Amino acid sequence: STSRVRSHIRQRRRSSTARSASSPCTSIAVFQLPYANSIATAARVRAKLEELKKQFPADLDYVIGYDSSPFVAESVREVFRTLGEAI
Repeated sequence: STSRVRSHIRQRRRSSTARSASSPCTSIAVFQLPYANSIATAARVRAKLEELKKQFPADLDYVIGYDSSPFVAESVREVFRTLGEAI
């Protein structure tokens, strides 16, 4: 398993507002555990969202506002490329 889902709701004293394309929305932050593979975790989150989307009302969609996994994947490729050049 590359990640674990932990669900808990904490009351916060501060408020926040989420908007997407100037429309109100709900935001959800997903964080990986320290030992988890971020690329695999992001892929699993995307797959789960696609699965859940089938149950959404017709006028509801999701947007991934920020995903660091492409940067991580490119960084890993560069490390392997550099190691290959060094050998």
